[in-house]
Amino acid sequence: MTTTDFDFKGDPPTITIEAAYARNGRRDKVPISPEFARVMRRYLEGRLPACPVFNTPGGNCGAKMLRIDLAGDILRG
Repeated sequence: MTTTDFDFKGDPPTITIEAAYARNGRRDKVPISPEFARVMRRYLEGRLPACPVFNTPGGNCGAKMLRIDLAGDILRG
């Protein structure tokens, strides 16, 4: 996901999911809440266009991070 995937000016604001990353294999725009849009706009301020939004390690670390996150949610109740 890059900075250009966000459209903060739309009503509602959206994130574009490229076909290569979508379950249905199609490029799609997903609406996001105005609150989330405000947070992400501040987070992305000053970044160059097409910069990665999140710096994540390569490999299969994304799945590992998700499992850890989910386990934390279960522990918190």
